[in-house]
Amino acid sequence: MNILINYPKSGESGPAFVLELAKGLKKNGQNIYAVLPRRIPNANEWSQEFTEENIYWLKSPESRNKIDKLIKLIFVDLIAIKMKFWHKIDVSIKPFYSTLGPVLDKAINSRLKAAVCHDPILHSGANISKESYRKFYRENDDIFVLTKSFIPVVQREFDFPEDRIHYFPHGRMNMYQITKEYSRIQSEYKKKYHLLFFGRIEKYKGLHILSDAYNRVVSQNSDIELTILGSGKFDEYKDEYSHLPNVHVINRYIKDDEVGNYFALPNTIVVVPYVDATQSGVIPIAFEFGTPVVASNQGGLREQLDDGRLGLLYDNNDPKELANKILELMDDEKCYQKECEKMLQYSSNLGWDNVAKQLLDNLKFSKEKK
Repeated sequence: MNILINYPKSGESGPAFVLELAKGLKKNGQNIYAVLPRRIPNANEWSQEFTEENIYWLKSPESRNKIDKLIKLIFVDLIAIKMKFWHKIDVSIKPFYSTLGPVLDKAINSRLKAAVCHDPILHSGANISKESYRKFYRENDDIFVLTKSFIPVVQREFDFPEDRIHYFPHGRMNMYQITKEYSRIQSEYKKKYHLLFFGRIEKYKGLHILSDAYNRVVSQNSDIELTILGSGKFDEYKDEYSHLPNVHVINRYIKDDEVGNYFALPNTIVVVPYVDATQSGVIPIAFEFGTPVVASNQGGLREQLDDGRLGLLYDNNDPKELANKILELMDDEKCYQKECEKMLQYSSNLGWDNVAKQLLDNLKFSKEKK
């Protein structure tokens, strides 16, 4: 089967997911093609894994001027994509929402179209219209979600047939490694425990709740440091965090080769204090490093944590309860080590070849061939 990965955005957590999915599909014997922005952070890895003749590097995203970008899209990219892929692709997969994805699909002219829906319900503060979001997904033959509980949500929100909504789990994030910078980073942390918030800073991710909870934690056990690691607007949180002890704010884009060093710090606890969420790309990274997670009992986070059998969950976006869960791990070393072991064991079942096979088994195109 000829499968095209339609991913015209660079994103932050997205590129790693997209590349691993493509590699998993390749391991399942599929011919993989891709439309990607040249500035995607893992461009070199794409070039190493797939032949250049199978990739089209978009020219239009490189333009800063909107008019120039539109001209390049219409007169360069779309024409080139049509010449390269017309009637050649069986299935075009859009692994993330993008405004450009459906436009490229028309030039690709694949037999079938599929999309991965990471968030069936738009997060609070999302800069996307509900109508555009709904239209993006409704134009596909298949929709895939990363938590089973959101199959009925997609059906309801997008008015989409349930038999064309499918589940596959988020695969392992084993591309994140410990690097030579680890020793330097480790030397900057003096406390026994390390609380880590990782990801782009957005309103729905609960940083106000986290600051309140962390303040409660240090008032009872001061042997802990907090790292806020990720890009996004941090201005509205600066004041409340400036008054808290032992806080490291690294407010910038974090490269893939930096991520593992922070998850691997001794006695790290990953915190996912989201106010609303369907799933989190941070949790699979925690699996990979055997790092315990404390998360809000929101959306699909419970399901991602093996229906609550992994990690510690707290309810009602309550900072006091979040603090108690963090302290529970800090005060009981056996509990902490048990969570580490469970996380590592669970990650062994999430190889991308297995994940990609689940996707392939449910594609309408695959079913039609059987």
